[in-house]
Amino acid sequence: MGRSSKKRKPPIKLTKNQENLLRYGGFTLFCMIGIAGLYATGFLGQKNIGGHGIGDDVRIKPMFLCKRGPEVSVVDPQYEHGDPCAATAKIQAVRYECAPESQIRSRTSQFLRSISESGESACRSFCSHLGSQCQYTFISPRKCGYTVPPQYALAKGEQAGCHGGCDGKAFAYCSIYHAGFLSVAKGMLSDRPPNCKCR
Repeated sequence: MGRSSKKRKPPIKLTKNQENLLRYGGFTLFCMIGIAGLYATGFLGQKNIGGHGIGDDVRIKPMFLCKRGPEVSVVDPQYEHGDPCAATAKIQAVRYECAPESQIRSRTSQFLRSISESGESACRSFCSHLGSQCQYTFISPRKCGYTVPPQYALAKGEQAGCHGGCDGKAFAYCSIYHAGFLSVAKGMLSDRPPNCKCR
């Protein structure tokens, strides 16, 4: 008995566009799914609470640290020629925490005291590095240069990513200067007077 032979079908020839679709289509779909996931988790497409000075320039990643700070930065130091102790600087300090909504006012007041103490310590250190005989003067802030109003603290906490593992889901925030949100935008301090003076 002879073997039955089946004719092999010739290979399908694809056009250049069809080859590109097969080659890159899967990657494109992967990217689209990934971007959709980022929107779903709030990483992209976050809406800022405009008009109230909160979240206008920085978008915050979800599930960030429940609390942070005080973090201190010495910005725009200026030195006078001829006097090794004569200098000025702008001391920026920031502190935030996910807290219960009922405690936003008290936490913010606590943060103001905390960043003032940290700012003074940074000013003292800045001046002492100029010379052991140098003295410092630090102008403590009377109020937060940048904060989240209590009526927006819960909404901001949800946007920022305050979660169940934090002390609360409302956002308490205080900084010495208004210099951006969770950042130090030096351009915003260009016309602000220094709060640290050495002599």
